[in-house]
Amino acid sequence: MLQALARVPEPRDAGGRIHPLPGLLAIAIAAVVSGSSRVVETVKWAADLPDATWERLGATRDAFTGVRRVPDDSTLSRVLTRTPSMLRCAAGCSAGRV
Repeated sequence: MLQALARVPEPRDAGGRIHPLPGLLAIAIAAVVSGSSRVVETVKWAADLPDATWERLGATRDAFTGVRRVPDDSTLSRVLTRTPSMLRCAAGCSAGRV
């Protein structure tokens, strides 16, 4: 799935990107399949993922503390509103579900 999501055009400016787009989209899709219906629920669901999963999704760690960086709800919401509408629907983000 990550390979397919890597083909989605990046909607964000190059500066300030912390989380890779394919990983964010995979989180959104998997969280919805697991029952999440809002961005806040998705972020909460994602925070409980094991470290090995985060590594696979391309998660970064804080340069000073080494703590894994988990996307917050505003980051995920901004990304999802800028992705193609067909993908947003696949991630369950249409019709007010996010």
